[in-house]
Amino acid sequence: MNQRLSQASITLQRKIRGDQGRDIALKTRAQRQDFEKRYEGIRIWAATSIAAGFRGFMGRHAASLKLEAKRGKWKEMFDEDAHRTFFYNQVTGEIRWRRPQELLELMKRPICDNCGYFEAWLEC
Repeated sequence: MNQRLSQASITLQRKIRGDQGRDIALKTRAQRQDFEKRYEGIRIWAATSIAAGFRGFMGRHAASLKLEAKRGKWKEMFDEDAHRTFFYNQVTGEIRWRRPQELLELMKRPICDNCGYFEAWLEC
């Protein structure tokens, strides 16, 4: 009887330890899957952030090249006889006494002090 009890307790212990082991394995597997899912989300976020930063850099670079191309056409010079500045187009040879529209578009517009709007076209 004692041996049957001992065998029964061993069988019961195996069953309980097996159940505990399976529970631990399931929890570990679930944690691993959760980790992999979060890791994949982080990888996607990082790739998106890097790609967006690169596209922004390339866009700013292209815009600065266009600005330099516009700015490079006109040269501001000074006329000694008239005592005033004039603008010379290096591509067409055109001379203007007033600042050309292309250069006016490149200048920063003042910010409105009253409302903080980014362009001060008229008084608020």
